Amino acid sequence: MSTRKPPSPSARREKGQVWILSRHENGDWRVLLLKTLPERGAFWQPVTGSIESGESIHKGALREAIEETGLPPLRNIETLGYEFTFEGKWGPSHETAFFYETYPGCPKVTLDSSEHQGYQWAPLTEALALLHYEPNRQALLQLIRLLQTARLRRRERTNS
Repeated sequence: MSTRKPPSPSARREKGQVWILSRHENGDWRVLLLKTLPERGAFWQPVTGSIESGESIHKGALREAIEETGLPPLRNIETLGYEFTFEGKWGPSHETAFFYETYPGCPKVTLDSSEHQGYQWAPLTEALALLHYEPNRQALLQLIRLLQTARLRRRERTNS
């Protein structure tokens, strides 16, 4: 975990949000949710973190995901095509959503205990109900649409 200073009040803080996917033993996708500490609200969310000065948004999001979970991607981290702005603790923030697949079987997560108190690998629709913030739900809905589109493309190729 790196120590960061809050940005100047006029600066917009760049953040990355990362949805980590794993194939469950039954073949269905599961998404990793992290539970924040009580003093941070004790809610479920994907990996989120600040992008450091001079760091690309992709590299920063990947760094945060690995720092907060210990789980590397099996393939490249990909942009989800969803971003949003909000007024955060340190002022205006802009968050870009990403996703990647990690090892199958919903592996054990190495949590950063200074940020999170627990984790779970949730089925996609169950995860929607657990999320506290609407932008997180919208990002997960975008991920679900992408996964459904990819599944349809695979089915079309096998039927051709």
